Parts: sequence; structure tokens; C-alpha cells
Amino acid sequence: MKFPGLRVLLAAHSMKELTGSEIHCLQLGSYFASQGANVTFLALEQGNPMTSEIEKLGSRVIGPSEVGKENYDLVWTHHDTIFAWVHAILRTRAKRHIHGLLSMQQKIERVPPIPYPLTQDTLRLVANSLETRDIAARRSHRDDIDIMPNFIPTAFLEKVRLDLPEKLENLAIVSNHPPAELLNLVPIMEEMGVKVTIFGHGYRYIPIDHETLISFDTVVTIGKTVQYCLAQSIPVFIYDRFGGPGFIDVEGFRKHEDSNFSGRSDPRRRNAQDLAKEIVDGYANAAEQAIILRQKNAGRFAIDRCVDDVIGTFGQSRLPTLTVTEQISTLFKYTILRPKVLVRAIAPRLVRQLTQASDRLSADTIARLKKPRN
Repeated sequence: MKFPGLRVLLAAHSMKELTGSEIHCLQLGSYFASQGANVTFLALEQGNPMTSEIEKLGSRVIGPSEVGKENYDLVWTHHDTIFAWVHAILRTRAKRHIHGLLSMQQKIERVPPIPYPLTQDTLRLVANSLETRDIAARRSHRDDIDIMPNFIPTAFLEKVRLDLPEKLENLAIVSNHPPAELLNLVPIMEEMGVKVTIFGHGYRYIPIDHETLISFDTVVTIGKTVQYCLAQSIPVFIYDRFGGPGFIDVEGFRKHEDSNFSGRSDPRRRNAQDLAKEIVDGYANAAEQAIILRQKNAGRFAIDRCVDDVIGTFGQSRLPTLTVTEQISTLFKYTILRPKVLVRAIAPRLVRQLTQASDRLSADTIARLKKPRN
């Protein structure tokens, strides 16, 4: 589907770091821009490296005060806080509204209170996995949440690894929160002659694009990076802070997909020695499975297919703006049901600073309690 001249607003609580939700928004923006749309990003917290990546698209990030009264063709929000701004405070008008649910692990990802005029014809709730949808439906008592899996940008599908070596030589770990056993895995693998590179916060902190992983024989990761590897026929070992199943095969693929390749589908924890043995011993079979998995599944995650499936079924009528009464009613719901969300939406930087100060105080207190007394 082409989107020439389409006015798109993509919104998330933060567009600052290289985290899952921020990368998700960036890739949506890149896709819409490549199809001729005029894309603007909205975020409560902004900064590099994400701002620089957005500028490369010819787009910009704005705050709520810069939204104005413009009518959009599509508004795509993520996170409870930004939903409150867009729909309850700013009353932003658009032909189509989408709200994405990317996880149920954090309160900010909950289904927000929905203003009355946002009906199923003009608002679509989409979860990134069956697990996310089922938890969201159970907590919100809604039965109208659809699934749009983490998508694969086109460039990944066009660059495939075809020359895997018989013996594992080059391993990547992609994680912003690697558990201790993955860090302990590094020296063990290097002693076995396998070079290891870690991508993520505190290590090689760069956007993962279609060139980043193509030279690696196996990738240890979770989440959307699993789909990247799938598209490029790179063996992927699912493991991170939740544990994980390890190498995936055709038989167990859908089970792990249903939990967004998070590792929660098989949350076994192993020590570094066991992980090393499992990776080395399972590599040859995983290389064969990678080819089959790409053939059977990669096309389902293509970004154009995923976006078309979500957008293409919408009605065309323009959403009327909320009346003042409806606006007050929605804000009242936030005040009663989600007061912390409303505070975080209005003063995100202050909340973050207070949280950081509290964390530091807690850490100092624990350190003092552990300190031996004379």
C-alpha cells in the first residue's frame, strides 16, 4: 500500500533510547516515509541517539505543546501516558487511530481508558503477540484487540545469510539487559575459539539494521531481533533475562511466537557452561532449521503486510473531536483509575528524576545495611 501525502503522527512516551518500543516507532516511521507519507513523531521524552535517527528520515520529534490543531490521516500511539495526551488532553483529530500494545510487563503498556467517540470503526487496538493480547483482554475486559506481530523491515528480507560455516565461529549477543550467565558465557565461548560480540546498552549501542548481524553465525537474543534473524536465515538462540528455549525449530515455532519470542514460552535458566555446550552442540541443526524457518514464516512478518493488515480494514469517516464533556469524563477516569499515569504524562521528567533519586537512595540504604559493623 502506498501512502502519498498521508499525514501520520507516531507517538510514544519516549523517543530517546534504542529500546524496543522506540525502535518499533522508528521503523514504522521509516516505512511510512518510504511510501510517501509525511511523518511526525510525538514523545514526552526526547533525545539522542533516537532523535538523530529520526532526523535521518527527514522527520522530527515534537512535544505535546507543538501538536496544534492539525487533522491527521493516521495517529498511531503507544503507551498509556501518550494516549492520555493525544486523546484526553489534546483531542487530536484523525481519520484512523491505532494504539499498539507492545508488552504487558509494564503498567505503561496497559489498555488505556478509551474515550466514548473512539469506536472500533475509528480506533484499533493491536497487540504484538497472542500472550500480550490475552493478558490485555483479560485485564481490560475487551474482546476487540487484534494482533500485529513485530514486523521485519524490507531490507532484512532482501539480505540473507547463505554461507554459514560448518563450525560456529562468530556469535552475537543482542540485549539491553543481559543476565549474568550470558556475560559469563563470553570467556567460555572465546576459549572454544568462538568470537563473541555484545550489542546493547553499555556495549555496542547501535541500531540493529540489515547489515549488523549478517556476518554472525548465531545470535543470542529475544524479541524483535528474533524476527530479524529469521528473515536473514541466521540461527537464533532465544535466551535472556527470562531464560528461554534456546534454538528454535519448525515444530515449536508458533509456541514461541505466541509469547513474542521473549523466552517466557520456556523460561529455563542455565549456567554459562550449559549454555555454551547447548549452543555449540546445537549449531549444525539450527543452521538447517534457519533455512526452513525463513521459507515458512518470514513473509508473515514483512512490514508492508503487517501494516496493510491493520490499516486496510479501517473505515474512512473522520473522527469527530471529543466534546468538552467527553474530555472531562476521560480525564476523570484517568484521575480515578490511573492517577500515576496522568502525573507521568504531565511531568515525565520530574517523575523520572524522582524515581532515579529513590533508586539511588534505596541502593545506598542497602549498601549501608550490608556494610559490616565495627
